[in-house]
Amino acid sequence: MNKYEDFFRAVCEKGLNKQSPIEVMIVHNETRKSVYTLCGKSEHRMLRDLITDYLNLQVENAAIHKRLDNAVELKAKIGDYVYMPWFYDDEYGIATLKIVSIGTFKDEIIYHTDFESDNIDFGAIYNYGTFYDYDFGVKVFTNHEEAVAKMKELKGEE
Repeated sequence: MNKYEDFFRAVCEKGLNKQSPIEVMIVHNETRKSVYTLCGKSEHRMLRDLITDYLNLQVENAAIHKRLDNAVELKAKIGDYVYMPWFYDDEYGIATLKIVSIGTFKDEIIYHTDFESDNIDFGAIYNYGTFYDYDFGVKVFTNHEEAVAKMKELKGEE
């Protein structure tokens, strides 16, 4: 049971509550109406504490909304598989790569994969399996069907 339920019940019984409990708190806090004399000392303290708790929650809520506004949506998360169509030396394929870490560099999100190749030139062409946000949908894909479509484009079949 909420510690303020008895207080609200008492407020309603004394005719103070024509609005919701939150409106009662704010109205009586802002206008400094005589809640003290109508409710008594203990209820007045409880109302003050309740208003303080409410206002603190408002501040916390605003801070959370600010963090959410600044949040970044990742194209993939660690452990996800991505598909990289490749073309090298007249050969084609689709590499299935696992995201092993995600980092940032100069406000860019970088995805590191488990890419392996003995061929330095091939590795360099595909940045050794390191991708940026802007590479998704162009060089690397989150589903196999999109990678197959890109592979057809690379082969000139489209």
